[in-house]
Amino acid sequence: MALLSKREIIESRPIGDGLNAFRDEFVFTCRSSGLPCSIQSVHELDHDALQNLCICLILALQALPASRALPPVVGAYKNLFNDLSRLSSSINSDEFNLERLLPLLIAAFNRESDEVIWDKIYAAAAETTPPPPRPPPYVEQTPYSCSTSMISNSHERRDDIDPVLKEELGSIYTDVPGFEEAFFGEVKDLEKAGTAVFHRFIEGDDPLYREAAGWRDWPQSAEEKQVLLPRDFAGGR
Repeated sequence: MALLSKREIIESRPIGDGLNAFRDEFVFTCRSSGLPCSIQSVHELDHDALQNLCICLILALQALPASRALPPVVGAYKNLFNDLSRLSSSINSDEFNLERLLPLLIAAFNRESDEVIWDKIYAAAAETTPPPPRPPPYVEQTPYSCSTSMISNSHERRDDIDPVLKEELGSIYTDVPGFEEAFFGEVKDLEKAGTAVFHRFIEGDDPLYREAAGWRDWPQSAEEKQVLLPRDFAGGR
């Protein structure tokens, strides 16, 4: 079956008396507000009255067979009926600018041609269609985080590791007054236990630590390759 054009759908499914309920509501609203039953009164209605008329018109349009046959404004929708549903929800949110619908209200009340009315419906629905979301910037798509665990440990990459390591460690302070008392002051017998352990390091004929030479087997140059060599600092103890 061949697809009908928009014009063919409108002609084959006329509005007829489908908007009479809206026109009756318009007259009732004007009388209730003490205004002349003229389309010019639409500019003098308060927000709630105008909002009610707009919703009444959209619901009347949804009830028309053409709304379920006409193509949608938003491509993901099935038909124009879905756009009208979204438009109705927007109107009811109290954040919608009702003046956008005045051309449609005037055309519907004045019984303009079906084609004119549907064109104004498309225009109103298009104005309230949010633009498609833009893809997030690259940095938002994939959070970037670099740490020393991401860099292979080699002499050649030392220049790469140093700035990353500094960022990873954050601020570094030395000789902070009161540090030992603040962090270790409540540890019972810490100094006594530390002294006992240190004495074990300096015991024997070949102690692990000598005052003059420092730690046993510690490389003189303290280069990275030498420091990272597997060592038995406990000396088998």
